[in-house]
Amino acid sequence: AVVEAGWMCAISGAALTDANPEIRAQAVEVLTCVPVEQILVCSDAPWHTPQNHPDAYVRGMRNEPSNLSYVVQAVFEVKGEEMSRCEFDCALKERSLHALGLK
Repeated sequence: AVVEAGWMCAISGAALTDANPEIRAQAVEVLTCVPVEQILVCSDAPWHTPQNHPDAYVRGMRNEPSNLSYVVQAVFEVKGEEMSRCEFDCALKERSLHALGLK
């Protein structure tokens, strides 16, 4: 219903980068139903550090907004076939600024 209504969908890395493959698969299945134009990305800080972070020590630490790039990477890995990474990043930035009333 949210997608059909045209609402924006905020995606965090909690399930999308989860170490449990079943949880990750469910998150990927949901994300595939959301058009790129309706995606926003959030850090989920201070909880759920993205589990695709390359540093195992950091994965066990408290999350912070600087880890947002790992959430963006996880979303791009699912939705990236629709556009280049540069186009994806630029579109995501524009949507985010618009959603926050900064543009």
